Amino acid sequence: MKRRYYISAAAVLVIIVGAAWLLVSQRPLRPQSVLPPESAKLISESKSLNTQWQWQAVKDRHRGSEKNLAEHDEIPFDVIAIHDALANVQIDGAGNVVIDESALPALELAFHRLGDAVSADLVAELQSLVQIGLPGTAGEQVAELLGRYYRYRLAVQDLSVSKSSDVDLSPVDNATRDLESLAALRREHFDHRTALDLFGAEEAHHRYLLSRRAIQQSDMSQQDRQLEMKRLEQDLKSGLYYFPSEDRQIYDNLHNQSVSVMADTSDRLAQQLSEQLLGLVSARDVSDADSASRWNARVSQFLIERNAIVTAGLSEDDKITQISWLMSQHFSEGEIATADDYLPRYRQLQ
Repeated sequence: MKRRYYISAAAVLVIIVGAAWLLVSQRPLRPQSVLPPESAKLISESKSLNTQWQWQAVKDRHRGSEKNLAEHDEIPFDVIAIHDALANVQIDGAGNVVIDESALPALELAFHRLGDAVSADLVAELQSLVQIGLPGTAGEQVAELLGRYYRYRLAVQDLSVSKSSDVDLSPVDNATRDLESLAALRREHFDHRTALDLFGAEEAHHRYLLSRRAIQQSDMSQQDRQLEMKRLEQDLKSGLYYFPSEDRQIYDNLHNQSVSVMADTSDRLAQQLSEQLLGLVSARDVSDADSASRWNARVSQFLIERNAIVTAGLSEDDKITQISWLMSQHFSEGEIATADDYLPRYRQLQ
């Protein structure tokens, strides 16, 4: 169901500036902060756009030299400056663009260097040039990313400014509402994975800081405040703050179905079960197969059966194997793939 979001211009400025693989026995439900070996290998073999850029093709296309491309009459922008802005974008060993923490500042710098009068025609010219200088799949992907980012920028500019801070909400709640509105807008213009890789770290940081501020401004006791701060640190490490507040509430509700069972397991298994559930919450956001209520019912039934396995008299490795099989009985391959991949890729490599 489509949602409409409203956010104040000031808040937009502040925000902008300012589970696992189906596995075999004796493997974890979700690898701990690592990509599959084949994916990690591709990223480790990555090269920058700068090393793959073909200046000769650009010069041949515009009949200019590298030195005068910046002021070529046929090109409405400084080619060298745009190239330099995108130079650190990474391309993996398979020839695909790597969306990591360097991609967003590269996009921002490229559009900054295009100037204030950015138009669809200008972006189309930029996309064409990128595909000449960077032929193949990577060039197509960078061009597509530039187009999506351009449309996203327009959408941010077009956000209604008629609705300012809600007097019935606290400053923290107003800021949280605005952040989640912006996060939802981003996911309208980028696919789930790209939005997470581009903006996930920024959003997680802001959510964490807003949660800290809410605790600091609460009337709870000093002891309770310290306990809540400790919980925030744990949630940040787990990746929970990569999710919007609505999804975090869903996670908490589902997690409560298993919290007593997990208390009697090893720390290793409890962490893996929590991460598996986090992944399933992520899969909910991209699954079109069910309504929200139907999805919640599926996950609840899965958790009932998972709890039965966890409390059974099995070895931990056997429990892991059976829970992995259980995932395949309740969720599609696409949902499982999304659940496996709920963290930004660069976070998984750490």
